Amino acid sequence: MRQAYRWSSVAVFSLGVAVAGVYSQTVRLEQDLGTTYNRLRTLERQERELTVAMEQLKDQIARQAAQPDSGLALPKPTDQLFVAPSPSQSQQPRPNAAPVTPKQDTSESSVGY
Repeated sequence: MRQAYRWSSVAVFSLGVAVAGVYSQTVRLEQDLGTTYNRLRTLERQERELTVAMEQLKDQIARQAAQPDSGLALPKPTDQLFVAPSPSQSQQPRPNAAPVTPKQDTSESSVGY
């Protein structure tokens, strides 16, 4: 009876330690998840702020470009630059190369399938 009591006490203690360990890991995981979730929300907010700032900059640049004294003008077809194509290399047929065959080892007799 004493031996059964001793083993059951050890089993209960072990189970208690295991439950406490699992609980502490669960709490830690939830805290890490909450921290990561808050970081994600912060990054998403920063992304939205950057997107708004970029659009505002684009709008500002477009407004400045539309002003007559900005020095910018619409491109004209007469201002285009044309480059002559380079002379192509003559398409000479390549000589047929001999097929590469793997070198066979003749020093050992191979036994295979």
